[in-house]
Amino acid sequence: MKLIVRLAALGAAALLATSAGPATAPSGSNDAPFWSGTPGPAEFVSTQDARLDRARAAITRMTGVTKARTIANTLRPYDDAVIELQMAGSQAGLIEEVHPDSAMRATAEAVSRTVSAVQTELSLNRAIYDALTALDVSKADATTQHYVQRLLRDFRLAGVDRDEAARAKITELRKQIVETGQDFGRNIRTDVRKVTVASAAELDGLPADYIARHKPAADGTITITTDNPDARPVFDYANNPDLRRRLYLEYQNRAYPQNMAVLDSLIARRHRLALLLGFPSYAEYITADKMVGSARNASEFIDKIVEVSKPIGARDYQTLLAAKQKQDPKAAGVEQWESAYWSERVRKADYDFDGQKVRPYFAYPRVKQGILDLTSTLFGVTFKPAKDAPVWDPSVECYELWDQSKLAGRFYLDMHPRANKYKHAAHFGVRVGVAGRQIPEAALVCNFPGGETGDPGLMEHGDVETFLHEFGHLLHNLFAGRGEWAGVGGIRTERDFAEAPSQML
Repeated sequence: MKLIVRLAALGAAALLATSAGPATAPSGSNDAPFWSGTPGPAEFVSTQDARLDRARAAITRMTGVTKARTIANTLRPYDDAVIELQMAGSQAGLIEEVHPDSAMRATAEAVSRTVSAVQTELSLNRAIYDALTALDVSKADATTQHYVQRLLRDFRLAGVDRDEAARAKITELRKQIVETGQDFGRNIRTDVRKVTVASAAELDGLPADYIARHKPAADGTITITTDNPDARPVFDYANNPDLRRRLYLEYQNRAYPQNMAVLDSLIARRHRLALLLGFPSYAEYITADKMVGSARNASEFIDKIVEVSKPIGARDYQTLLAAKQKQDPKAAGVEQWESAYWSERVRKADYDFDGQKVRPYFAYPRVKQGILDLTSTLFGVTFKPAKDAPVWDPSVECYELWDQSKLAGRFYLDMHPRANKYKHAAHFGVRVGVAGRQIPEAALVCNFPGGETGDPGLMEHGDVETFLHEFGHLLHNLFAGRGEWAGVGGIRTERDFAEAPSQML
């Protein structure tokens, strides 16, 4: 899962400028599809520049107040800036992961880096913090009080009360951490690995539709990639243990060895940041604003789960080993690349459940419609295809969420693999909904079977679970986009609660 709830692209110098143009609030309604006009790099940057101007004006209004602080003259302009900044940052975060054009991805990455630089600049701006501190919200509603309390907490956790030298080091470290994280993700996204087999005979055990999609080359060899629709059926069904092993190792080694140095650098920089902010470790820092409260609590919870699950895990392992030993009496263990395969064999032998016979019921178009119908009934809403909405790739679908006769949200389904696209499954926020001002937008980015001519898109049961899980995040975002404040809208709940709605779905 990846929850995109970033602030967005605003140059630090521009943000702090004393002359910022006309003091206008966010433009009327932001209800049009965010990708309107199918922009290229220049148009994309121009759109973000317009948002920067509006955000700049809002921050200038806020910091320029000389009379008593009120919600109207302090929190409202701050949230106006959040509205504009969140859109730019979230949209850049999505486009850098999914756009088919490398120039657009690079442009979006640059915007995302600016976003993080500005977020750091904002979080260390004492004038903004002092303005919010001076704001009396004791008579405000509970949501507004929570918003301000959380803002002040986040400013303190960011280091706003540190000295100038420390704030400079924090700024540089956060810049490096963002760049390192982008390197890490990009290395995985672009490293699609392959294995070959000599002939179709080595695909024994795999579903007929899978074999049909993998045509032999001129020399008779067949190539299989580490993309999920290629890899998962091999792990589950291929009778060839060497194929399972080779593909599993390539799958797990994506971005190796280049990401080893990247990861070491990320860990070291995070640790230095935590020390600068007065925490003994990054684990303590990152849990300070979570419901779990501390790294110790998180660690103890994990230890409890491990202890409770040990006997069940040991029993399951022995079941898999016994199944393997029926075929190979000398087998002494079950390797990682074998567990999915032998789990399928046990389900078939002991429970008369054949995963391959279930797959025809889970054709992607049927699953998609089933999930739309199910959630429409559960939540009393209607989903309508927005067939003319601009999208970043022809395979992407756009839908509108209607609450009776009212347009209440919009979302995009980018559900099949392609080159240089995000390789896992995640919900991406695109626009936080604010009551009376803008509808929420979101996207699902997955890598399920289908999407190609002749591919029926037969999904595994686990794929269907993943679809439901990520759709839960999307619905959470859309249904929560009806509040007064963008800063606590959408899925901006405590991060260790954010999985709850999707787990229930």
